[in-house]
Amino acid sequence: MRAERRRYRIVDEDSKADAIATAVRSIEAGDSFTAACAAVAKALDVSETAVRGWVNASGLRPQPSL
Repeated sequence: MRAERRRYRIVDEDSKADAIATAVRSIEAGDSFTAACAAVAKALDVSETAVRGWVNASGLRPQPSL
């Protein structure tokens, strides 16, 4: 028996931009990239992979300093 495929809601461009900004602020405040994306994903009821992709594609992801 296969599990039912989870359906996510459609996220408009403004919501994506807000999600990216929220994740970036969380990262800059000290959260890990994974934790920031997970929190945003949970709030929007989308996959963490989707949020990670949005943040990476935006070019705004803070990089750790060496």
